[in-house]
Amino acid sequence: MTQFNQRNQQVDTQYNADHITIQQQPLSLTEKQRKQNRARMLQRVQAIWIEGIFEPSLQEAAQIALQVQNKPSAVVTPLLSVLREFDTTGQFSSENASIVQVYDHASGEVLILGEPGSGKTTLLLKLTRTLLERAGQDEAHPIPVVFPLSSWATKRQPLTTWLASELHTKYQIPLALATSWIEMDQVLPLLDGLDEVTSVQQAACVEAINTYRREHGLLPTVVCSRQTDYLALTTRLLLRTAVVVQPLTPEQIASYLSSGGERLEALRETLREDADLRALASTPLMLNVLTAGYQGTPPQEMRTTG
Repeated sequence: MTQFNQRNQQVDTQYNADHITIQQQPLSLTEKQRKQNRARMLQRVQAIWIEGIFEPSLQEAAQIALQVQNKPSAVVTPLLSVLREFDTTGQFSSENASIVQVYDHASGEVLILGEPGSGKTTLLLKLTRTLLERAGQDEAHPIPVVFPLSSWATKRQPLTTWLASELHTKYQIPLALATSWIEMDQVLPLLDGLDEVTSVQQAACVEAINTYRREHGLLPTVVCSRQTDYLALTTRLLLRTAVVVQPLTPEQIASYLSSGGERLEALRETLREDADLRALASTPLMLNVLTAGYQGTPPQEMRTTG
């Protein structure tokens, strides 16, 4: 979530003076008001996370199709032995599967793991964009909402309480309406940054998510975390499938740099000769940093500066 942290702060303030008004009393809403509230919330999530964060990031970052690999041991799947017998554990064999295909195959129960800068949040927001489109076309589809988990440790509330509070404070949804949406499974939680919960609270956060899953197990839920932090925990999430975002391959890096033409020629040559730098460039974030820092640099200057 590194490259998104600064923009994520906008969630706290972006809609404090929002021109979109959402009705306050869910129990007295007319059907028209209910539909208006839903449409306005979809618009709000779209404006913050897709138009405000995801789409601008596409202009800055290396655009490479990220690959994921199954990590069955990272989650606890109830009736796992039965699922394995019938080969329906939610694992997706193709490395070329998109995050949307993984999500659909796992019935919406996904843990996305990866190293810093690997593109976890990029995949989560790519999925969010698709889910927003689906929700806009199907009124029965729950509203996909991104929730940064970093604030959970402040009060360590039950996840249902925390989700409603986040809708109220971060998205300016009236608390009564937010609570109703959460209780009635009208919100599809996309939980980003489990690793950003303070380390001593991460296991408790996982257990809070699991408690929520036991109470709302039919609702899709997606969680993102750094792989190292999560695997260091002894508690595992109750989700159907887990995938790990893979490092960029040398072929992906070479193809991306070749698309940059002469302005990236020096960097391309240097990466061929420097194994340490190649390893550094194996995440989209660092490849973008190198590209931005060294584009147009003459080969001789690259060799001189090292």
